[in-house]
Amino acid sequence: MASISDFGLSSGGSGNDGRPESIALFLNGQRGLSIANHLAEAGHRVTGFFLHGSAVTSKKLLRILFPDAEVTKVDGANWPSVAYALTKAKTQIGIVAGFSYLIPEEVLRIPQAGFINLHAGPVPKYRGGSPLNWQMIEGEPSIGVSILRMTTGLDDGPVVASGALEPSPASTIADVHAAAELMFGDLLLRVLENLPLAISRAKPQRSADAMYWHQRSDRDGRINVWMQAAEEICRMVRALTHPYPGAWFTRGGDAFRVFAAKDSSRTFRGAPGRIVNVSESGPILIVRSGSVQLQEVTCDSSVRPLRNGDYLDA
Repeated sequence: MASISDFGLSSGGSGNDGRPESIALFLNGQRGLSIANHLAEAGHRVTGFFLHGSAVTSKKLLRILFPDAEVTKVDGANWPSVAYALTKAKTQIGIVAGFSYLIPEEVLRIPQAGFINLHAGPVPKYRGGSPLNWQMIEGEPSIGVSILRMTTGLDDGPVVASGALEPSPASTIADVHAAAELMFGDLLLRVLENLPLAISRAKPQRSADAMYWHQRSDRDGRINVWMQAAEEICRMVRALTHPYPGAWFTRGGDAFRVFAAKDSSRTFRGAPGRIVNVSESGPILIVRSGSVQLQEVTCDSSVRPLRNGDYLDA
């Protein structure tokens, strides 16, 4: 289930007068590619792609979608080249979709309507990095996304449009990413139908309520059975499963990665960190409050699998 708040905009817009004729797309990864497909299907004109990271491998696909668009690889130091390309194309709007570099102020000023950022979190509560993962880990009942006008600050610009997803208790981060990509596409097309109106109706954020979240790394995914309850661990597993490297713990110095788990608190109790049972359904891990059944857990082929009586490393 998804809900959208587009601040009074309609999908019909007001004809082509409000549609930008020159779009620059800054992307890295699947979200940007999804947005490129949405723009192509809606007949929008992208004049430039600015890529880094995994998106660089998608040059051929982008050239098929938009044969006349220039493709520029961004390395964080070639901003004069980026500025030249934006100016040459008479860019009206820059769209950022999963792009990791901070864009300098002099570049933000070049497009006529500035830049907008597809931020995968509700603001101001989830400014910063890894917002989809954090919302799942925190147990939010709905997962918010936002389209923001970009400023030199961190995710502090006015909100052009927003939406919310309501994942099921079994939803994984892959499910949430897929739903967010569809929502972003719908929101963005509504905004671009009448861009001047969308920009004029953008709502400032309440900075006093701002919360900033750091970009997650693999080290943040360690399961702490002495601090986390079963429900918290299961949420973290769903938030860090494929395509991420998974939540993890160690036993005897060997690392185990968990990609699927369920709360089995009603059945098992005992000392946190203890493996109490191994069955076809997977090992049971005792934690601070309750227990977790490890449904998909992997380790290096040379490592002895988990067995009854094992303890996790502190």
